[in-house]
Amino acid sequence: MDWKKASNEERFQEAERRIEAARQSGAKSLDLGDIGLHELPASLGRLEELEELFLGWRCRREGGEFDWDLVRPWATIKNLAPFPAPRNLRALYIGPCRTLAGDLAPLARLPNLQSLHIFSCDALAGDLA
Repeated sequence: MDWKKASNEERFQEAERRIEAARQSGAKSLDLGDIGLHELPASLGRLEELEELFLGWRCRREGGEFDWDLVRPWATIKNLAPFPAPRNLRALYIGPCRTLAGDLAPLARLPNLQSLHIFSCDALAGDLA
């Protein structure tokens, strides 16, 4: 499907479908970056095994290597609060996301977060303290 032409509802439903599939399989990685989400589903918080989440152009290819997919739609997420916190999340990749504003405080609830990659999110401010 061409996610650039999809409605916000279609994108959200696809995210929910992928999240449920990841929950059932115990996936450690989830890529929602190709959808161009407007908001983050609360169901992300139920992914107990999830260690890395992709919400932008950065992705992991079939062989496991990192890559950039510059034809993906831009995420239009407005803020990170409330962030549906998968407790084992270690790496979060966000961007580009020019609509994302607010601060990073919601990410402080991620006790295992070791790697945070944010780019082209100019309206985002603050730190994790």
